[in-house]
Amino acid sequence: MECFFVLFLLGCGFPLIPFIQGWTYHFSQDTMSYDNAQGYCRQKYTDMVAIQNQEENRYLNENLPFSPSYYWIGIRKNRETGRWTWVGTNKALTDEAENWAKNEPNNKNGNENEDCVEMYVKRAIDTGKWNDEPCSKRKRALCFKASCHSSSCNNHGECKETINDYNCNCSDGFFGKDCEHVMTCPEIVEIDQGSVECSHVYGNFTYQSNCHFTCSDGHLLVGPEKLQCNENGDWGFPIPQCKVIQCQRPELPDNGAMNCSDDGEILAENSTCNFYCKAGFTLVGSSSVLCTTPGEWSEKSPNCEAVQCKNPGIPKYGAMACSSQGEMQSYNATCDFICTEGFSLAGESSIQCMTPGQWSAIPPKCEAIQCERPEQPENGTMKCFSDEKMLPFNSTCQFTCDEGFTIVGSYSTQCLTTGQWIESPPKCKATLCRRPEIPLNGAVSCTHSGETLPEKSTCNFMCAEGYKLIGPSSVACAGADQWTGGIPICEYMQCDSLTAPVNGLIRCKNGFSYNSTCEFSCVEGYEMIGSSELQCLSSRQWTSSVPFCKAIQCPYMPSLKNGRMVCQDGTKYESQCSFSCLKGFRLNGSPVLTCQSSGAWTSSVPTCEALQCPSLTAPEDGYMVCQNATKYKSQCSFTCLKGFKLIGSPTLSCQSSGEWTSSIPTCEAVQCNVIVAPSMGKMNCSRLDFGYGTVCKFTCEYDLSLNGTDTLECYSDGSWNTETPTCDTMKTPYDAATYLTVGITSGASVLSTASLILWLIKRMRKTAKKFTPTNSYQDLEAPGIYQNTENVDDV
Repeated sequence: MECFFVLFLLGCGFPLIPFIQGWTYHFSQDTMSYDNAQGYCRQKYTDMVAIQNQEENRYLNENLPFSPSYYWIGIRKNRETGRWTWVGTNKALTDEAENWAKNEPNNKNGNENEDCVEMYVKRAIDTGKWNDEPCSKRKRALCFKASCHSSSCNNHGECKETINDYNCNCSDGFFGKDCEHVMTCPEIVEIDQGSVECSHVYGNFTYQSNCHFTCSDGHLLVGPEKLQCNENGDWGFPIPQCKVIQCQRPELPDNGAMNCSDDGEILAENSTCNFYCKAGFTLVGSSSVLCTTPGEWSEKSPNCEAVQCKNPGIPKYGAMACSSQGEMQSYNATCDFICTEGFSLAGESSIQCMTPGQWSAIPPKCEAIQCERPEQPENGTMKCFSDEKMLPFNSTCQFTCDEGFTIVGSYSTQCLTTGQWIESPPKCKATLCRRPEIPLNGAVSCTHSGETLPEKSTCNFMCAEGYKLIGPSSVACAGADQWTGGIPICEYMQCDSLTAPVNGLIRCKNGFSYNSTCEFSCVEGYEMIGSSELQCLSSRQWTSSVPFCKAIQCPYMPSLKNGRMVCQDGTKYESQCSFSCLKGFRLNGSPVLTCQSSGAWTSSVPTCEALQCPSLTAPEDGYMVCQNATKYKSQCSFTCLKGFKLIGSPTLSCQSSGEWTSSIPTCEAVQCNVIVAPSMGKMNCSRLDFGYGTVCKFTCEYDLSLNGTDTLECYSDGSWNTETPTCDTMKTPYDAATYLTVGITSGASVLSTASLILWLIKRMRKTAKKFTPTNSYQDLEAPGIYQNTENVDDV
């Protein structure tokens, strides 16, 4: 036979009181070994008792009947780990849950045979405690039957057993004793310029409901596309909105410009932006972009890349010198060309890299120099390198005169780099010398006039400015048209070629020839050091050396007192410095300065001025005490004269905005509550408004006694010094009759009938009060607490 019980005391068989679903305890009447006890509990109930806390342990000790053999409980030593373990959950016993009797387990002697645990129930000592025993001993089995089942907690939580009951640990999104309720989220019906579609799992707009959002054409969804109702009863994120499609203004390309159809940083759909590049840069990418759905530009913003020209290449039979190295030449770079001896330049001797990456002229070529075959002199013969009409560079021709003629000129001539013969073909004439020809770009002066000059005549040669004499400056007639030394020529003078300085430009007129000029300039942000214009002199030297371009620097900024300064790129051209003041100070001047191309900042350095609040005045009938006057964080305190109360804040502080925390308070006169004369009495007050200091005097009529002080004074806190007195008691009834008789007899003071009646009523009331019981009867209610105290034989 076995018995069971719950929180309400139950007996064997049926419970005495109906109970709800709960955890119940059961025990056997028969004793048995531990293994049999465990099998018994698992076969008939759930398992052996697993005591979870001290409260449960105490409950079992109080409600189980005493048994000399005591009770097996669900704890057993694990032989592999050596730890005491709950047999139902296979979890180790924690230190907090231990409830061993003194010197247990194993009587502290390490007895390895005592592996099972009993509970002392209603034992004289160590009652309710545990003891380890050999598992073969026979004791009552202490079992429990679980209250949780498959449908507990509505399949929305974990069922936890408790004494006489169970608890549900609800899953996310559910609540209630049996997890019967589900969390709900705010209903979502529609969104402006869009639509929403929702699906539900546990009911409309409840836990795990999903809503998808879409926007109408021309609008962009700002926020999550999908929201789910979470376990807290909210959507987790704000409801998204449909906003008009807009694009962020594109970034301005370096070394470029941009022109958009709309102003502002945010541009509407179908807005366009066009891009341009500065001189020396070419656009890489689309020159125009369009704001499209979904708020993005149709293409990426282009870049402005520096213009470069492909290296023109060294001409055959020539040489080339460029202002920069590499296969690509930068914008404004120049290349100069020369040909080897025997070849002449066909094209420009200097070309420049221009926009859009093309040279200012087609690169030149070096063509072989040829001289046209000279004419044979009359009365003479000529023998040349070949019989061709055009003779190559360095070809020579030899001249001789017929007998009886004297050669006038050179006996030979040579083809020069200019494509001309070094000497003109001679002439064969008599022994007189013919006047020498005037050299091109030169002049000649002879000692005799005429076309023929006698022997020993001399002629002097000179060249025009910019030309150099090649040959003797003076010749003499040796007879038979023979001039000593040969006739000179005037060769064109030229200075060395120039190149543009780094970060600068060069522009030359007439190349690098005599008297030509070259002008120099620097790009923006650089200043020129040296002469901006050079000229080629007759000495074949330039008037000065090539200038250079130095980066513009603005003066260094001093530190900002009571403020902060942040500069980008130091003091370079177009660098910026921003200024801000510490709290309590105001910036006086521009907050941002920019380094200009002039080397000066856009304005002077700003200053930080201390903030000042307006001056304050003491309130009428009051005082004011200030610290630090009107500076930032200064404070002013206000008090009123005695008899006045402060209306407003007692302390004002000067804020960083330059304003006080509130307006100046005022002092209002203190007034006491209005009082009136007592019944059958008189009152005389010093002031009618009952203000501070008012004094009121009280007296009673008909010789009534004054109950209380005869003088009241209004204090500075608006209260009277005491309560208003009353006129309560006549001296004696005899005195009253005497007054009445005297009044009637003498006629000096007549009491009216109404006054007498009032006095008599008042006296009766006062007399009645003496007989009123001090305590009254009250109904006493004793709430009853009814409990079932019926005893049961078996628990």
